[in-house]
Amino acid sequence: MKKNWKIILAVAGFIVYTALLIYISSVQSDYLVKLSTDSESYVFTANEQKEYVIPVTVDNKANRVLSSSDEYKIYLAYHLYDAQGNLLNYDGMRSSFLHQLLSHDKANVELRMNLEPGEYIVEIDVIQEFVTWFAQHEDTSIRVKVKVE
Repeated sequence: MKKNWKIILAVAGFIVYTALLIYISSVQSDYLVKLSTDSESYVFTANEQKEYVIPVTVDNKANRVLSSSDEYKIYLAYHLYDAQGNLLNYDGMRSSFLHQLLSHDKANVELRMNLEPGEYIVEIDVIQEFVTWFAQHEDTSIRVKVKVE
């Protein structure tokens, strides 16, 4: 009789564990990422190419793989504002993930920007091309100040 209870408890525990995993997977968002940079502001010296890079750490908390090589490519990108917060460019340059970023993995991605000399606010976000910006679903974007002298 004691063996039967142990088996019943083991099976019940397994069922509860499986149900919990299914529940967590169902409530976890497909658009949840945590973005971070080394600084809240960057100063660049103007160059001929007008290309500047901010290193961004992408922590994939989404319930999917982030990839720039799939059919609906996913990129790091940005919205560009002037120093007063007026929108200048909603669709900034796309920066590719060098490798597939599995769920719950982190990667460093170089956010590339083409900018003229001036002061800007750069809102960094992840985009799935032809589908959506992640910040439209979750609070994912971050803002940094950028000055090009």
